[in-house]
Amino acid sequence: MYSVGCAITPLLIGVTGGIGSGKSYIAQILSRIGIPVFDCDAEAKALYNSNTEVKAFMLELFGAEVYNTSTGQVNRSFLASQIFSNEPLRKKVECVVHRATEQQLVKWLSTQQAPLCAVETALLYAIPSLMAICQAFITVEADLEVRIERIKLRDKALPNEIEARIFAQQGVPTYQGDKPHLTVVNNPSSSLLSQLIPFLETLYSKS
Repeated sequence: MYSVGCAITPLLIGVTGGIGSGKSYIAQILSRIGIPVFDCDAEAKALYNSNTEVKAFMLELFGAEVYNTSTGQVNRSFLASQIFSNEPLRKKVECVVHRATEQQLVKWLSTQQAPLCAVETALLYAIPSLMAICQAFITVEADLEVRIERIKLRDKALPNEIEARIFAQQGVPTYQGDKPHLTVVNNPSSSLLSQLIPFLETLYSKS
């Protein structure tokens, strides 16, 4: 365990992997064996609509059209059109949303009683501030053909679209550091628990 201010919080495991690797399935396994999981990407999406600071920032940056939908929630198509080809603007938005998400994560951790918790997010190794909160890491990998098939079944996408999405992540940083790290191979024939359990037992001994 470690301290945030005066609060003692659980040892936090960062879970990440490329699209189609099955990181969400690994996170589900952790949850089923009693390790609470914070879905960073889902929380970030929700914050566009639930966090007053994020909403105020978005309105100031893009105007009322960014929330001009029948439900009053963020217009994701409009937002994508604004930041897709504008990297400085995209990074500006991501910075605000990442900061708000990390604040939610720290609050969530302060309510957890389990010795180990996990945070799942796609771009973990590209976010130094989030990596600093984690004390251990799990990287999920799978063979390319396995990833393509999973995405095809999940998203009903065409093969060329899938490959473009996969290779767009080629520049995402990999783990570099000295904290405990496990690479899980998540192919259909893989024994996932035999990979996870020894690593988790080591972390339990540290918590």
